Amino acid sequence: MLATLFDSLGFSLEIGALIAGMSLASSKYTLELSGKIKPLRDFFVVLFFVFFGSQLAGEITSKLIYQSLVFSLFIIVGKPIIVMSFLRLFGYKKRTNFLAGSSLAQISEFSLIIVLLGFTIGHLTQETMSLVILISIITITVSSYSIYYSHWIFSKISHLLNVFEGKKEEIDMKTSKDEIFQIVVIGYHRIGYKILKSIRQLKMPFIVIDHNPKVILALRKKGINCIYGDAGDKYLLSEINLENAKLVISTIPEENSNLVIKERLKEINSKAVFIATAEQPRIALELYNSGVDYVIVPHHLGGDYIAEIIKDLGLHKGKYEKLGKTHYKELSYAKNKSKYS
Repeated sequence: MLATLFDSLGFSLEIGALIAGMSLASSKYTLELSGKIKPLRDFFVVLFFVFFGSQLAGEITSKLIYQSLVFSLFIIVGKPIIVMSFLRLFGYKKRTNFLAGSSLAQISEFSLIIVLLGFTIGHLTQETMSLVILISIITITVSSYSIYYSHWIFSKISHLLNVFEGKKEEIDMKTSKDEIFQIVVIGYHRIGYKILKSIRQLKMPFIVIDHNPKVILALRKKGINCIYGDAGDKYLLSEINLENAKLVISTIPEENSNLVIKERLKEINSKAVFIATAEQPRIALELYNSGVDYVIVPHHLGGDYIAEIIKDLGLHKGKYEKLGKTHYKELSYAKNKSKYS
């Protein structure tokens, strides 16, 4: 209806549809609507690319292939460099900059629409249209693999990316290297703050590592030993005194980051207990095979916890209400005091 209204007012149907989508995004029913239209969305996405593939109707000459390769190389290499350079100015670390840049190493679908519009009204030639389509095929294909293997690629070339290391948040490496910490918690978000409650009761020296500046500032205000950094960075792990650690807990669900931590512990012949986190059973099994002592799988632990609650409380409504009130207070605390989690 909104698209038709915009069309009657002299605007395009596409703009009307875009505005309609933006209005639906702010609706409280947005998740339900997204689920219902997902098959329709996927169908039109397929048609979208089939249509552009059919526009590659002109002759594909060696000159056209050469030009597409040159432009594609510029986009695949140049665009991430530009993105990483801008992010560095804002103080982000090289790992964050690389992952963001590698995910943008392609031309967007919107650029295809702009080119199609220019071709339809006669401002662009068939050769230009074919060139853009070839570039999109090359860049989207390459970027798909670069995104999938981005963590592995970063681990191999991280030493070449020091020029993109942000300096806004400095890490006091002298403090973390001189002091002895028996417990290291990597990642304070989500379940980290829960784990920290039990760790503090052990009255053993510990440190928290997190790459969120807001988390670090909040922890420092509370007097908690912490440093800002990315646990997937081998340099950071080499500068932290892990030799004396007896327990290392990673709440980060990234497989590569956990493997890097495990590799570092192996390099220094550490006997520390290493607890990692994985969101999928497949990744958890791979971490176990790499030598991780225990892997936290939130969904599995949640199921075990609910099973124990049902076993203990049975069908007593009052006990569930009492437990729910306690849970409500904990969630309120997490929301008000730990928004970064």
